[in-house]
Amino acid sequence: MVIRLFSFVLGFALAVSAVYSAVQTFVLPRGAPDRLTTAVFRGVYSLFALRLRGTLAYQERDRALAFFAPVAVLTLIPVWYTFLLFGFAAMFWAVGVPTWYQAFKISGSSLLTLGFATSDGALQMILTFA
Repeated sequence: MVIRLFSFVLGFALAVSAVYSAVQTFVLPRGAPDRLTTAVFRGVYSLFALRLRGTLAYQERDRALAFFAPVAVLTLIPVWYTFLLFGFAAMFWAVGVPTWYQAFKISGSSLLTLGFATSDGALQMILTFA
C-alpha cells in the first residue's frame, strides 16, 4: 500500500513537472528559468559540442550551431511526453491496474490515441481523461 502511494506521488510529480516545464517554456510571455528545459538544452548542447570538437573555423561552427536551438526545442517534446507517459503509468498502477505493463499501455493509449486500451474503475477512468 505504501509503495502504491509513493508511486502515485512520484507519478503525479513527473506529470506536473512536464506540464509546468511546458508552460514555463512556451506559454509565459517572458522565458522563466526551468530546470527540465535547462537540462535538455545542456544535454543537446553537449552533443553539439562533441560534434564541433576540434573545429576552429567560425563559419563551420556558426552553421552547425544554427541548428542548436531548433533541435533543443524539438527535443523537449519527447522529453515532456516521456515524463507524462511514465508519470501516468505510475499513477495508473497506484490506483489498481494490476501490472506495470498494463499501466504503461493504458497511459500510452490515453496520451497518443483515442484510447485503444481501457481501464476499469472510477479512479482509473479519471486518470484516463486527465
